[in-house]
Amino acid sequence: MNAALRRLRDLRKGLAAGRESALLATNPISVGYLAGARDAAWALVTPNRAILCSSPLGYEAARRSVRAPWTVLVPGAGRLKPLLSRLGIHRVGFEADAVTHAAAVRLRSSIGDSAMLVPLSGLVEACREVKDAGELDAIRRAGAIAAAAGAQLPWILREGMTEAQAAAALDVRMRELGAAGPSFETILLFGWRSALPHGVPGPRRLAPGDFVLADFGALVDGYASDCTRTWVWRRATARQRRTYGAVARAYRAGRAAVRPGIATGKVDDAARRALGPLRSRFIHGLGHGVGLEIHERPRLARGEKTILRPGMVVTVEPGVYFGRWGGIRLEDTVIVTARGAESITGAPAADLPVIGSGLP
Repeated sequence: MNAALRRLRDLRKGLAAGRESALLATNPISVGYLAGARDAAWALVTPNRAILCSSPLGYEAARRSVRAPWTVLVPGAGRLKPLLSRLGIHRVGFEADAVTHAAAVRLRSSIGDSAMLVPLSGLVEACREVKDAGELDAIRRAGAIAAAAGAQLPWILREGMTEAQAAAALDVRMRELGAAGPSFETILLFGWRSALPHGVPGPRRLAPGDFVLADFGALVDGYASDCTRTWVWRRATARQRRTYGAVARAYRAGRAAVRPGIATGKVDDAARRALGPLRSRFIHGLGHGVGLEIHERPRLARGEKTILRPGMVVTVEPGVYFGRWGGIRLEDTVIVTARGAESITGAPAADLPVIGSGLP
């Protein structure tokens, strides 16, 4: 069974479980996942039909790339009301999480009384949790590019370089290695600013003793990777080394807990316990799913009950943060396998890497 058929089968199972039979997908990510079209207005899935309405600009690409069982409507034919009437559809679900109130009002107006609109949540996202072989191949390539670029970053950095300059250089290197681009806006922070989990690179200049925290990922064929590394420039203190060691132990504990059959909250618990007294400085969940989006299901956080299955892709990223001192985060994207997990961005160093000492 090819990927398109398998995805439609899984979606229809989800619809049937909720006692619905039709979904109108308007989220571009959902439409691309289901039909393979990147420029489309909507996709309609029923028990025996799959219909794509492309945009006028995207029609030629959709006509060439979208295959049966999908039907691609010619531009101008994508009027929902007569289509729903012709197919005998009296109830149609829509992606409530991706549709604004204003868009829902317009949608209701466009179909009139031809069908009842039913808000549905998370159906396509649930299908996306377990990746197929083609998706995993793209994610592996994205991970390999991120890992290679991260390994080269210490040799790209120069004293006095700004965070913004370093982030731009890292993005360029990922493109040179084959990425379509970064999978999200690169976070690259120096010194105390490494304590900002989602900080934006700015004019801070690199100086001896600074933490260098880089959170970055590559995009390949629409699929993302996610990786974080922390170094110190030229010289490190005992406190920096000690704190890094604690985060590295938390990474290893979390990484070892990733396996099929375990609840994601339990993986978070394993890493949090390993941090000991520093756990109060671990202010976010251990990780998240990665795929067509950089943050998707499942979540690895306290209390989460999703059971890991082979083919899921998640991050393991413990971190600790001290506002006037700095922060340390270590992250690896991993694939859940039948026996455990496969690292695709590589395990971070066990001991704090001190970089720049061999550079002019």
